[in-house]
Amino acid sequence: MELVGRHDAIGAGRAALASATGAAVAIVGQHGSGVSEVIDALAEQALNDFDRPTLRGSGRFDEAEIPLALLRELAAHDASGSLASTLVSADRAALADAVLDWACAHANATAIVIDDFQLADETSRITLLHLARRVELSTTVVIIGTHDGDDVFDLSVVELMPMSLDELLRVLTDRAGVSDSGVARQIAALADGSPLVAIEVAKALDEPQRRGTEPLPSFAITATPIRHAFEHAIAALPAETRAALCVAAAEPTGELRTIAAALGVLDSSLERLEPAEAAGVITIDDGAVHFDHPIRRSVAYRQLAPASRRATHRALASALAAPRDAERRAAHLAAGVIEPDEQLAADLELVAEAAERRRDHLEARRWWLAAARLSPRAADAERRTARGERDATDDDPLAGLTKAERRVAAVVGAGATNKKAASTLYVSVKTVDAHLQSIYRKLAIGSRAELAVLVTQADLAGAAAAG
Repeated sequence: MELVGRHDAIGAGRAALASATGAAVAIVGQHGSGVSEVIDALAEQALNDFDRPTLRGSGRFDEAEIPLALLRELAAHDASGSLASTLVSADRAALADAVLDWACAHANATAIVIDDFQLADETSRITLLHLARRVELSTTVVIIGTHDGDDVFDLSVVELMPMSLDELLRVLTDRAGVSDSGVARQIAALADGSPLVAIEVAKALDEPQRRGTEPLPSFAITATPIRHAFEHAIAALPAETRAALCVAAAEPTGELRTIAAALGVLDSSLERLEPAEAAGVITIDDGAVHFDHPIRRSVAYRQLAPASRRATHRALASALAAPRDAERRAAHLAAGVIEPDEQLAADLELVAEAAERRRDHLEARRWWLAAARLSPRAADAERRTARGERDATDDDPLAGLTKAERRVAAVVGAGATNKKAASTLYVSVKTVDAHLQSIYRKLAIGSRAELAVLVTQADLAGAAAAG
């Protein structure tokens, strides 16, 4: 099916796939702009039109703090098994170079196609950007889809612009069955250039509304139409299916075996998911449940009351009894209770210490703070909180900054003016100004000289120069 208004993005992806050497291209757009559809189309063309072995993966909100999550998903699609071997054998500090070496040594002209890169875990994100920036040394093609252009500004970037009115009208006619031009124009105006919002809103209408014989529902004039657009497909499902969807949404791996076991604990079964699969909300393949969109996953999780969500997490925890699942089990147990529990807090402390041993400070901090929240005694809560805060700051004076703030800090701390930083990072000067104000406040500093010292300590300036 032709993707209306996305010829530039498809053309750039095909040019990369046709390259005799390695190439990288990033497709960037706002949520609902059609990034995922472009990525899906290019993945299909990589395999069918260019005969490239294709490794597909996607960043996921619930896996953003799980090291190597995205790389492991890619490795699962590598028939040779060589990428998985690389991930197992490489030292974490040298992982980026090891994956680049893998791509250079790989005999097949592989395509790596990634969606929702903005949700990738930090380790995978850094490793894959290192590969993309040096991919011309290999025959591998890297295609990245993301809603955040900050990470990929130095790659070949194609930005998906909002669709014109004519393009949206064509999409609504061809793909959503909207036959009345007046209705199509109302939806197009509501969508504000987003094909995904337009299609989803149209799907929420009944036939008389699509024909223009009945008015559009009230959600069509609210300030948050996109949530309504993603809610309708779930709201139409049976209650038992919605409850089963919450279980699937709560398990970040999507692992079918675990979801099935948790459903059994809740006196349900995988059969309850069949209406959701028939409606296109999920697909079930390769032993996993996949949602059609991250927003839909979020809606599926939050459409149950908090008490029901906690019961869901407890059921998932009971399904994860193997020693290798200790961290996943702890995460579900922590999300499944609100009352203090010293035994659980002590278990989380052990998980935090394990994360410390592998020098995963962000993960360690997560577990220390979870343990503190569940500590019955104030002294234990204070000790665990202090340990978590120490893990976040000992090795990195800029640990309290967001990713975007760290990028600004790296460039400004290396001596760039605000204007130069804006140009380098492909953001506005106003954005740089706002980030700097936040940076100064969080770090309790008042000058560029002080920032430069902290940046040097964090080794961010050198990392920025190395690209």
